Amino acid sequence: MNINRLSIRYSAAELLVSFGLVAALLFTPAASDAGSFGPNRSSGNMHALATVSAQGSIVSAAVTRVGSAFQISWTTMGDVDKVKIEEGTTPQQIENLVGEVSGITIMTVTGLDPSQRHYFRIKGGSGDGVIAAERGVPQIGVLNFRDIGGYSTVPNNGGHAKRIRWGMFFRSAGPSAQSNQGFLTTLGVRTVIDVRASIEITAAAPLWNAAGVNVISSPIFDYGAGVIPDPVTPHLCLPQNVSPSDPSHHYFAFDPVCFADQDAFFGSNGEFLTEFKTSVFRGLVSGVGPPSANFGPTVNAALRTTLLTLTDANNLPLVWADSNGAGRTGWATAVVLMALGVSEEDVIQDYLLTNQFRAAVNNAQLNALVGSGRLGKAVYLEPQLFDRAEYLQAALDEMHRIYGTFDNYLHQALGITDEQLEQIRENLLKG
Repeated sequence: MNINRLSIRYSAAELLVSFGLVAALLFTPAASDAGSFGPNRSSGNMHALATVSAQGSIVSAAVTRVGSAFQISWTTMGDVDKVKIEEGTTPQQIENLVGEVSGITIMTVTGLDPSQRHYFRIKGGSGDGVIAAERGVPQIGVLNFRDIGGYSTVPNNGGHAKRIRWGMFFRSAGPSAQSNQGFLTTLGVRTVIDVRASIEITAAAPLWNAAGVNVISSPIFDYGAGVIPDPVTPHLCLPQNVSPSDPSHHYFAFDPVCFADQDAFFGSNGEFLTEFKTSVFRGLVSGVGPPSANFGPTVNAALRTTLLTLTDANNLPLVWADSNGAGRTGWATAVVLMALGVSEEDVIQDYLLTNQFRAAVNNAQLNALVGSGRLGKAVYLEPQLFDRAEYLQAALDEMHRIYGTFDNYLHQALGITDEQLEQIRENLLKG
C-alpha cells in the first residue's frame, strides 16, 4: 500500500468497513486502462468498467503520488455516467477542472506543481462527490507528517456519517535542521503542540519555528526521572557499555560477548521490546509504565491541552508532534480520531500507517546497526521501531479497563465536557 494513498468511505451503513478493507474495495485497473490528464480540461472514454447511468454516486477515492504526477482512483455506488475531477491547493477552494471521464475508475493528473499540496474533488452522479489528497505531506520535509482528513465517523442511528475535514489536524515527527518549516504557513497552520522533552531538542532536531505559528510546549516524559525511555543504547556493542556478567569487559564491534548478552536481554525474537512497548502504551493511559516511561500526569495534560485548543477554530489548522511521530503521537491521534467519532478499527489502521512512512528510515537504522557490528540481529529492535496493532490495542484495553468507555475517559481523565466535545466536532467534521 502506497504511503500516500487515502481512502474515504461512503456514509451509508452498508458501506461502513474498516480502513484496512478499503483497499480491497478500490478496483485499480492496469495502467493501460487509466486516463492521463493535465491541468487543462481533458476527457476520454477508455475501457468501460460498468453499465453507466446518472443514478449512482462516488463513494470513495484515493490519491497516490507517482513521481511528479498524481494518480486518482475512485469507487462508485450504483452507476455513474461522467466523473469530474477538480483540483485546488486548499480544501476550501477546489475549482480547477483537471479531468472529465466516462467508463474508467482511475486517472493520472500531470502538470501540477509537485511542490504544492493538492486537494481533489471527485464528482459524479448524485451528491457532492468526495475530497481526497495525499495522506502524507512530503513538501514540508518532516518525517511522518500527515493529514488525518477524510476519515469517516461511525454512522448514527439514521445511517448518516460525517467526514473529518482536510487540512485541519496534522500528526508529525519533530522537524530536522533541513525541514521546510515555512510550508506550515502554506498549509495555514496556526498552532503546533510539541510534546518533546527538552533533552529531545537539539541542533539536528530543532524547535518548531514558523512565522505566525503559535507553538505550545506540553512535554510527555518520565515524570520521576525527567527523561524519555531508551532501553536500547546501553545494550549496543559500544566501548562505553560493559557486560553485565563481567563489568571489566567493554564491548566492541562484532563482540561475541556483546551479541550473547543482547540475545539474553532482548530475547531471540525481540520479546523484551515487545513487552516494553506494550507496557509503554498502557502507561499512556494509566500514567504508570515501565522504568523510564512512567509518564504520570504528563500525557493527560498534553491531551487536555490539545482538545481544548481544538475547541477554538482560530487555533486551526493544528500540528501535533513528538520526536518520531509514532508512540506519543500515535495515542494522541487515536484520541482525537475517537473524539471525532471514528471507529477503533479505523484508528488502529491509521496508527499502522506509521510503518509505511517510517519504513526507509527504520530499515536504514537497522542495517547500519547490524552492519557496523553494534547489533547482533535486527529482530531485537524491530518491535521498537515498527508499530504493531497490539501496542495501540493495549492502550485501548487499558482505557476500557479503567474507564469503561471512551466518553468516560474524555470526561474523567481529560476533563472534557460534552459541550467542548461538540465544539471540537463542529470545527473538524463536515457532512
